[in-house]
Amino acid sequence: MTASWLLCSLVPAALIAPAPVQESEPQVALELRVMAATPGRVIVDRGSADGLKLGDRVQLRPRKGKPLEGRVGDVRERVATVELDDRSAVVELATRGEALLPASRLPKPPPAPPAAEAPAPPAETPAPKPAAKPAAKPAAKPNAKPAAKADDATPTADDAAPAAPAAKPAWTNRDADYDPSQPLLAGLSPIRPEQRAPRWSHRLWSSADVGHSSEGGWSDSYARAGYDTRADNLFGDGGTLRAELELDYGTEFDGDHELDLTPRRLSYAWGGTRFDTHRFEVGRFLQHAVPEFGFLDGIEWGARTAGGDRVGASFGFLPELDDDFGSFHDLQLAASYEWLADESERLAATAALQQTWHEGELDRRLALAKVRWLPSGGWDAHAAVWIDLYDGNDDLKSTNVEVTQALLAIGRRFDDGGSLDLAYQHVAFPEQERAGDFLPLDAAALDRAHLDRLTLRGRSDPQSSFAVHGELSGFHDQEGSGGAAEGGFDVPLPLFTDARLDVTGFTSKGSFTRVNGFRVGAIGHDGSQRWDCMYELANHRQEGFSSALDDIVQHRFFASQSFFTAGGLRVAARVELKVWDDEYAWSGGLSLERSF
Repeated sequence: MTASWLLCSLVPAALIAPAPVQESEPQVALELRVMAATPGRVIVDRGSADGLKLGDRVQLRPRKGKPLEGRVGDVRERVATVELDDRSAVVELATRGEALLPASRLPKPPPAPPAAEAPAPPAETPAPKPAAKPAAKPAAKPNAKPAAKADDATPTADDAAPAAPAAKPAWTNRDADYDPSQPLLAGLSPIRPEQRAPRWSHRLWSSADVGHSSEGGWSDSYARAGYDTRADNLFGDGGTLRAELELDYGTEFDGDHELDLTPRRLSYAWGGTRFDTHRFEVGRFLQHAVPEFGFLDGIEWGARTAGGDRVGASFGFLPELDDDFGSFHDLQLAASYEWLADESERLAATAALQQTWHEGELDRRLALAKVRWLPSGGWDAHAAVWIDLYDGNDDLKSTNVEVTQALLAIGRRFDDGGSLDLAYQHVAFPEQERAGDFLPLDAAALDRAHLDRLTLRGRSDPQSSFAVHGELSGFHDQEGSGGAAEGGFDVPLPLFTDARLDVTGFTSKGSFTRVNGFRVGAIGHDGSQRWDCMYELANHRQEGFSSALDDIVQHRFFASQSFFTAGGLRVAARVELKVWDDEYAWSGGLSLERSF
């Protein structure tokens, strides 16, 4: 354990180095949901249009277990990919989460209409006075004497009268090409990516976790440290260089403790802007067109058609999802097409195909289809389906076509902040030679194992003086059926700013266990800090045991706090304790992060 905490101190000097002081800005919580998930990575339903940027911290709140944190590793207009701090964590689809963003980043309401379009004043409003008093006499009358020429030497009687002062002309816009329907700077030439000055951004981070259980004297710890950098237009071609190195110390898959230095990312991308419809990326990176296909050691190409649709293809090796991120065992070829209804991207559909070869032999053939629809009124509907296609070489499956993952979800966010969501999830295990994506299963379990879950959840305005929330779900797997329900309320917490107290009761029934309990928790954020704490009491009744052993009462405590400094440093700590009967288990963690 000592080595793990020593590793955590490898980068503190850089983390706490002085930086230009920045004025703190109020933070606002942006709610989001998980649309797709693989070990250590999720895709959420928020993107750059909602204010998310690369490197933003995200916290996910699974219905079971501890909250999970990660950061945005890739962002698009309407979706973003979050890389979790726990590389082995698997998150259920439709899991809720949030990101704390500066208030200035949230989308602003549309501007008010210009004054020229304002409605006319009411009839009883007095008419405005003329800008200038009319002349004492008209300039000309019928049969009147013509006005004297400028070179007449003798003035007439009319000329002798003092002329009225000329009216001061109203100010007018003298820009002949100005169009009020266009943005103010529409006439300026945009700066191309290759014309911008080279720019670097860096992120240093370090984290460590330790855990212990009284059952069998089990204990474990791990520590991680990393460096992530990005350089824009470094070579004068408008491209972007990304590099991420990670140093890990912990328990390996084989049970040993080792120290590993892993290049998580090293890539160069160029194009893909409004000036260049083609985009290329080479190196090790998370695939841009279809993040569900995972990381790649190779090359990816993408292009945007004249109608706005996107087409893409990638070729290379898939790194294994283990401690070492090893590569060169699984070759893949993928292609995709994304159809967009219009430039707002509120309706989009994607079809993609991936073929892999393991050690030179044909392996997984995966088809992916997904649709996203964002109509007006706060509605959000999306669906994604993973379809595995088998042939004669796959003898462990009883069918040639299998839906291995599916998510169908529809929800609405109301103007007052409330929400209602309905989601269906299906999960099964594909047959493949590639290792590391899933836990190893025997032939019978591989063919039968599955999970189908239907969930309905809703909540009222989360900022009201009394907000209610609830969830109903039912599931079916290879062992049987069951369901769960929970409901509760939350209220503002006195003496704290932007903090709420939550009380929730829950129950669930599975094939072998029935659980009843409640939890009381509080969560809040104030400016640059965030904290939460929770106590949970649950009774687990085991089916098929004697009356003396059928009930297990579990107490669970959890607390965490994180804060940001004006110099760009983020500090987060958490602790968790579980107590049941005569046994207990505890864990704790600390992380430091600084972006500059």
